[in-house]
Amino acid sequence: MNDDSESIIHVCNICHKAFKRRYHLNRHISTVHVNQMDFNCPHCNFRTSRKDALDRHINQIHITSKVYKCEKCGEIFKQIGNLHRHANTVHTAEKRFQCDVCSSIFSRKDNLVRHMKKFHNTIISEE
Repeated sequence: MNDDSESIIHVCNICHKAFKRRYHLNRHISTVHVNQMDFNCPHCNFRTSRKDALDRHINQIHITSKVYKCEKCGEIFKQIGNLHRHANTVHTAEKRFQCDVCSSIFSRKDNLVRHMKKFHNTIISEE
């Protein structure tokens, strides 16, 4: 492939975003502007406009070749991060996040954020 073909720019006529390859422009249009859902999961109602997103969905949700089991209660997770969050939330007495208004304590920051919004009508950063 010569250098001239890499300099060709394909521009979206709707939002003017530019792409080096026509394939990427076409994928952008069908995903962002047309929202064409051509790929259906054979196991559930999930639909997407991209084959790679369908493949990722099937691997993460439906293929159980790799699972992570909680040593304390036996609950099974498909992602190790979810196992860690479960262990830290359910099996650890440590509660590091305290509400400044009512002194309620939580093991996870997202639970504190939800509490603040629901009970004190206050929004705090989840970072």
